[in-house]
Amino acid sequence: MMRTDVTLSFAHGRGDLDHNSRRKNGNDRTRGIRERRIWNETLVEQDVDAVLECEYGAALRAYNAKQISGRHPERCKTMSDWVKAQRRGGRPYTEYVVQLGNRLTGCPYEYVTDKQGNMLDEKGRVILPWQTRKTPAPLVRRDGLHASEEYRKLKSVYRAVYDTWNEWNPDMIIVGAYIHADERGGVHMHIDCICKSKAKNGIGLGIGVTGCLKQMLDREGIKYGTTRTDNAQKVWTRLMRKRLTALAKQHGYTIVDGHCKGKPHLSTPEFIEKENIKCDYLDKKNEALVQKEAELNAWQRNLEEAAEEQDARLNYIREREAAVADKERALRERE
Repeated sequence: MMRTDVTLSFAHGRGDLDHNSRRKNGNDRTRGIRERRIWNETLVEQDVDAVLECEYGAALRAYNAKQISGRHPERCKTMSDWVKAQRRGGRPYTEYVVQLGNRLTGCPYEYVTDKQGNMLDEKGRVILPWQTRKTPAPLVRRDGLHASEEYRKLKSVYRAVYDTWNEWNPDMIIVGAYIHADERGGVHMHIDCICKSKAKNGIGLGIGVTGCLKQMLDREGIKYGTTRTDNAQKVWTRLMRKRLTALAKQHGYTIVDGHCKGKPHLSTPEFIEKENIKCDYLDKKNEALVQKEAELNAWQRNLEEAAEEQDARLNYIREREAAVADKERALRERE
């Protein structure tokens, strides 16, 4: 039974083309990765160096020629040096991950169900709808792995996302797009992009994400600010989530909030009461810690006193031994 109510995850990060293409053998911790790897799909994969040369090579050569004519050859830059100066970590691309559903609502393989149609885990227990990460993977059918209906439907959605990405983001160059069905979670998509932007670095071009997002938002007339809640990254992310939600709806999916009610707005008395409860709890914890600290200090003092007493006894014994040795020496001298 295919599920139409799914969650939407949209995140960004550094990315790794070698991992996405499984040139690094993927993630060995993933259950069944080798069996399910045949379901992965590479929509596009370009040579990053060739793309950089095509897009930025002429501008970089013009910059180097200008520096040489101005008798500053030490300012010339290679493509690698320029990328490292522009991007932390040296990778010129940024990765965006789109996932509809989780390992239950977007399970790539067919699983075992009970008579009521509820999904079962590997121990034969019913998996409740709101259980996701803390729940074991669904139980695979005895006759082996088979691609699920969710996998086929989600794959068509991700292809549509790829086809529409450059219409939404014309200043991003896609160097890699992958659909993964072999990891522990649900079916998801990686899109790796080089973000073109205008930069005041002498070359006139950049690969900064923020600059790219700003110029795309400016082109569409969308306003953004400089605070943590309304900066270009946050505004563009909200815009992309709206677009992805609309695209998923066209394919029959309704985006839900993941069964999370969120944090309701509290009135002033309710907020004060909640803070008082939290403070009382923290005060009790602090009192317990202070008491433990006092006990530890008392034990430390007892250990120090015992050590001092032991040192005094050792000194007394050494003094007695020395006195006995002196008497023995005196007796031998008399003889």
